[in-house]
Formats: sequence, C-alpha cells, structure tokens
Amino acid sequence: MSTNFCLERWHRLSSKEYRDAYSETQMSVDILFQVEALARSRNKTLSDLVKEADAPLAQLEGEEPISPETLHRLAAVFDVGLMVRFVPFSDLVYWENVFDPNTFDVPSFEDDRLPGLDILESAINDAKLGALRDAWQAAA
Repeated sequence: MSTNFCLERWHRLSSKEYRDAYSETQMSVDILFQVEALARSRNKTLSDLVKEADAPLAQLEGEEPISPETLHRLAAVFDVGLMVRFVPFSDLVYWENVFDPNTFDVPSFEDDRLPGLDILESAINDAKLGALRDAWQAAA
C-alpha cells in the first residue's frame, strides 16, 4: 500500500467511531488471513481445521467472531504460540500495509529456534568444562 493510503487511513482514524470499527475489523481479518496462510503452509484445508481444532466453520469463514478458545485450539494444531497484545493504532496501520498472506508463515515448535541458543549452549558447555578442569587441577 502507498504512503497516501497510510495517510488517508490515519486521517480517518481521527474519528473514535472509525477507530473502534477499524480495530475490530483488522483483528478479525488479520486472524483469518493468518489462519489461511498457516493452513496453506501446512497443507491443511478448512475441513481439516474444523476437525483438528474442533473449530466452528462459521468462525473460520469469518461469519462469526473467532473465539479465544478457537484461537488456542488453532495454535495447538499449528504448533505455534498465540500472542494477543494491545498496540498503538500506528502499528495496526503498519501491519495492514506490510502484511502479505502469501509470504506469512510461523514455524512450528519443531522448526523454531531460540535466537542465540547455539551460543548460549556453547557458553554453558565451556563453563562446565572449565569447572571440571578446575576441579581436576585442584584434585591433582
């Protein structure tokens, strides 16, 4: 989306009524786009999600608001975490501008890595080896 779109959106957000509707709509649309993208990346159909997450079809099709319980079950099916946060409206406008359901993906736990974990594990191992070496030298 263009800068003009963002500026126009921001101008409309000066209305409290518009902000309330925008926030609710963005949440619903964003969640459904994310669910669709994750399902596609894991070769799951809507029918699969209905069964595996025990999710009401109407919620997955956007006909009803998606419940927190359904979100938790979907997160379990996709093996991902679920985070719901309060954010400034500028974040909503930014997310709307950059989100692309065709490239969106969240790795499952099996494919996830904690940033810097390799370095941390190496440091822990080095510290253990150092303590063992010190103990061995003290005993000698």
